[in-house]
Amino acid sequence: MKIKRLLTIVLLLGLAGASQAITQTDVVGYWTHEFKPGFNLVAFPVLPDTPTLQEVFGDRLGSAQITTYDRQLRDYRWASFNTETARWEGNLFLLGRGTAFWVYIPGNEAKTVVVTGHPELYTKFRWDQLRHGWQFFAPTLGKAEALSELPPVEVRDLVLGWNNESAKFTLADITPDLTWHSSELNQIAPDKAYIALLHRQQLRPVGPPLEIEVLFERYSEPVVENPNPQQGAFRRPPEPLIVGNESGLAVCNPNGEPCNGELRVIAFRERTRIGQGGELETYSEQLNDFRVTTQANAGRFVVALALGEEDGMLAVGDRITLVVRNGRGGETRSTSFEVPADTRVVNDVEFTEELRTAEALPLPMEFSLGTPFPNPFNDRFELDVKLPESSVVKVNLFDITGRSAYNFNLPLGAGAHRLTVPAGGVSAGVYLVQVTAGKHKGLTKVAHLK
Repeated sequence: MKIKRLLTIVLLLGLAGASQAITQTDVVGYWTHEFKPGFNLVAFPVLPDTPTLQEVFGDRLGSAQITTYDRQLRDYRWASFNTETARWEGNLFLLGRGTAFWVYIPGNEAKTVVVTGHPELYTKFRWDQLRHGWQFFAPTLGKAEALSELPPVEVRDLVLGWNNESAKFTLADITPDLTWHSSELNQIAPDKAYIALLHRQQLRPVGPPLEIEVLFERYSEPVVENPNPQQGAFRRPPEPLIVGNESGLAVCNPNGEPCNGELRVIAFRERTRIGQGGELETYSEQLNDFRVTTQANAGRFVVALALGEEDGMLAVGDRITLVVRNGRGGETRSTSFEVPADTRVVNDVEFTEELRTAEALPLPMEFSLGTPFPNPFNDRFELDVKLPESSVVKVNLFDITGRSAYNFNLPLGAGAHRLTVPAGGVSAGVYLVQVTAGKHKGLTKVAHLK
């Protein structure tokens, strides 16, 4: 999504003297928004005095949808344009400065909309003004500000942008020495929108609330809670899945040189299809391809995959493998893992092999089964499995009487995999876990606590 200013803001100066302060009501102008088909993450630097969706857009976007995350609801507010009634419907009533919005444009035609009104008074953006947790924010500042000018607070903090051309999140994370690190996102701009993840339990300093918070408070009753996507009125916007390897790569280059260069991180989704003979077989579908710069002696990286309903996006339960390549033809493959339902951060992706040429990348020589973790478990546990060849993996939990209490089958390709076993519905006790893959079989024990 690309936003550009078309008119220099006109200042209506009074005659009381050249040094007189200019209030926001003296500032008028307009802003052009270019919305591409699909999801656009946008900011609204210029808005009319009463920024209803009907006044700002009317019917100029067609059957579009606008959403933003409301911290009080802990869910999305949304509005869709009903072409039959020519009205906006939903529980999002007003736009506001300082907040990021998703705008979904259906079909294949881009939309251009000019918004007239008053801009936000420019103030220097402060990172510590944001609250903890996920934030949809649009900074109000007079110029683009380099990330290096924004002192980070916590090592785990993240800021994300959105590239509508590639339908991919861009990400900046923080290194252990508290400096920003990114290959694609290096500045915060006043006409862009961002999503941030902050981990400190600290509220924004006392002061006037953002306009959007005041307006949401005014319209907080009645509230439509948890809009149902099945009703067709709400299309859930993309959500980031943050994946990385905190421990880094053991060796980036065959001669042992540190990982201080550039890597490519490619995400593959493992799919199944009916092959010859009617048997299920696995294949890999490439999704996102990231260029990342690594930290010296670490090979540590963090990337943001996109969860959503669009083609090429992930869904909960999808099985993902990350492939890392360096500039010398070296390659290493991660243990596969499932997209979890209860978290949006997976920062412990494991790589069992060093970076080496793709031709020399070995497959496991034999079947092996790791130890369940956590053990005891509450609602689910994980198992590491290595397969020398593709196979349908069968997982079965037996109680102390030998009765099968839980089981599932999963076709997997040759390689290392991390299986998630959601067996929280079984009774408390000790279980024997049997994993079968073709002619191979492994046994281990796990305890379940209620």
